[in-house]
Amino acid sequence: MWNDDLGRGRVHRRKRFLVAVALVLVAGGCTEGDRGATPGEYAMGWELDTTGTLDLHAPAEEPLFRAVSATVLNDTTYVLESSSNRIRVFGPDGILVRTMGGRGEGPSEFTSPRGLASRDGSIVVWDGSLDKVVVFPQAPAEDVRVRSTKMPDGTRPGTVLGVLDNGMVILSRLRGGGGPIFATAPEVTRGVGELTLLHLATGDTTSVGSFQFSERYQEPTPGGGSRSMTPLFGIQGGIFVGRSIVAVVGRSDGRIEIRNPTGSIQGLASDSSNTRRAITDHDWLNARNALVDLAEEQSPGMGMRETVDRMPRPDSMPHWGWQGNLYVRPLHIDNADRVWTLRYGMTLDRHQVWSVFSPEAALLGTVRITGEGNIIGFGPDEVVLQRWDEDGVESVSRIPLPTALREGH
Repeated sequence: MWNDDLGRGRVHRRKRFLVAVALVLVAGGCTEGDRGATPGEYAMGWELDTTGTLDLHAPAEEPLFRAVSATVLNDTTYVLESSSNRIRVFGPDGILVRTMGGRGEGPSEFTSPRGLASRDGSIVVWDGSLDKVVVFPQAPAEDVRVRSTKMPDGTRPGTVLGVLDNGMVILSRLRGGGGPIFATAPEVTRGVGELTLLHLATGDTTSVGSFQFSERYQEPTPGGGSRSMTPLFGIQGGIFVGRSIVAVVGRSDGRIEIRNPTGSIQGLASDSSNTRRAITDHDWLNARNALVDLAEEQSPGMGMRETVDRMPRPDSMPHWGWQGNLYVRPLHIDNADRVWTLRYGMTLDRHQVWSVFSPEAALLGTVRITGEGNIIGFGPDEVVLQRWDEDGVESVSRIPLPTALREGH
């Protein structure tokens, strides 16, 4: 598999960061309160039990900052930081033991690392800008292996989304707008992309299907031009690569497609317990006011109130997604190839609810996480969770999965 396929080769201030996200992407809608739970909603649900939590400890002079992906291999935790382009390695006691990678274009360096995973006893990292997959062996003395994802003629078949257990790579390529979604001024369009399977050993590619990646509209700029923006309650596409499956979530219709490496759909489902809910005036006003207040507090004079008032307003909320922190990824696949999708929520919600599906798309139940947290990876029997304290200081912990979801149960 891998040995054959690959050639050798500070303090996080949360409010300020959220304003930056809102101003650039307008992805930050906020609302007070605990929405969405109905009396029977958690009938087959579990709470994450923090008993047995392992906190990861980075040096005070180099705290974790913008961790985007993590995995656990042989009781060692590997955390990818987008801020430093490094992998921080923590031992079984949660203490930092070493770092790998770094910023640059060398064999083991990155400029835009997108994710990491444990594959065939090694740590695999993919870089979206350098078009490469890097394999770090668990033994530090062994050579790092690097393989380009470009074609022999130098063309790019797409951006790497993840790597399967068999060494094949899943890539995505955006192919433009998919037409208007709802006829308001300004017009909102939904983008469409293509998924491709790349066999690193041969360079062969196979289409795995298409996906919807976002809703956008054009916001006028003072200079007479425009910029592409996402409206409040806008739909974002969801794709994640597991060990042997690819999950694609269409949040507009609540559909979950689980594809095998050939591109065939092996599971198709919709979470019927989460019906699409109409957006009320109260929802819209809360989201608008929270975004505007936050923006004007941090960057007065930016005109966010007028920008929000010009935004097109959809009629209903998406099934899946998260509006707020850019780094909250609303779709994951755990080590058993179960698909986790985040019920639609917003920054100030007091909990998250994840629906968990089997590799065949059967709904297994829900997992509730109290407080704001971000799943960034999994181990054999645990979830790796990123959190922030009241001052916005970032931390990462390993928390045991509910007993029913642990391996061997």
